[in-house]
Amino acid sequence: TRTFTPGEAGSHHLVARLRALGTRPFQRGYSWDQQSFETVFSYLIRACLPKPGETVEAFTTLVREARLPEARLVELAVYAPQWAPFVEHTIGWEGLAEAVWWVHAHTKTSQWSVDQELRELWKADLSTRTELTGDDLLEGGVDVAWFHRMYEVLRRARWESVYDAAKFASNGIGHARARLFADAMLGDISKADLGGRIAKQRHQDAVRALGLLPLARGKKKDVDVLERYQSIQEFIRGSRQFGSMRQASEKRAAQIGLDNLARSAGFADPIRLQWAMEARAIADLADGPITAQAGDVDVSLAINAWGDIELTATKAGRALADIPAKLKNEPTIKALRDRKVAVKRQA
Repeated sequence: TRTFTPGEAGSHHLVARLRALGTRPFQRGYSWDQQSFETVFSYLIRACLPKPGETVEAFTTLVREARLPEARLVELAVYAPQWAPFVEHTIGWEGLAEAVWWVHAHTKTSQWSVDQELRELWKADLSTRTELTGDDLLEGGVDVAWFHRMYEVLRRARWESVYDAAKFASNGIGHARARLFADAMLGDISKADLGGRIAKQRHQDAVRALGLLPLARGKKKDVDVLERYQSIQEFIRGSRQFGSMRQASEKRAAQIGLDNLARSAGFADPIRLQWAMEARAIADLADGPITAQAGDVDVSLAINAWGDIELTATKAGRALADIPAKLKNEPTIKALRDRKVAVKRQA
């Protein structure tokens, strides 16, 4: 039998290799140190490029003659994205190539083990498709607008096929990250689910995904954005219990989460999101003190002239050194005490 070399290009060689591989799965990974049949032919398929001037019509003819199934062609598009536009034409799925490139853009992590030259080529190619930098994408940044443009054209059923093939876009768990982000943007995962992962596992990709969930509508939107913002800030505060490397890692995940939330909420950048959320968090206090009464004791929460939060208690107009112990757990007073703690933490 004839041995193919990676330098051979064109649909003819690609289809021959696909037929030889048959129903065997593509082998994932960028390190080709095995000599199994599947590994060798997977490498040859990924290394095969379209010839200059090759037409999608010629590709379609060869593919149909070989009777390659649609599902296999979708896997090919994800596995060897240089063929994605050809597959899109053959199976008639408008938006497929964009979906493939979105998946490839969001499945790589900072642990992506490829040489620097390939990484730079990847970044250069993506710069024509998204305003996010390659480093942002590696850290878990998400181009929300790109996803929704692609999804609006491709639609749910066809996206599910690309979703299933996403594992062929990475050699690690990067595909799980892209799936989580897509699930968040489509509302297929809840805020409570992500919150549980953050609280119980300190799951960093869940923090990144929190800002991608569809926002509540109407008047509830502002509250929804503020709650997510505060959840991410609390995650940052909780990282102080760990060592410096873990703190840095979690802080970066939180920053990406805020970036994603800012884009979803329509802010120009996360700094403007922060200003808006910090102002909103104390908007009621900015209007004046909040008071509660229990018996003949009045408790007041206010921001003083220096910008510090203060909780004061008076009885019959006379200032008390502290709230009487028996009143501290009264619901209205406890709410003010908890609010003081929350504002001081945020400060």
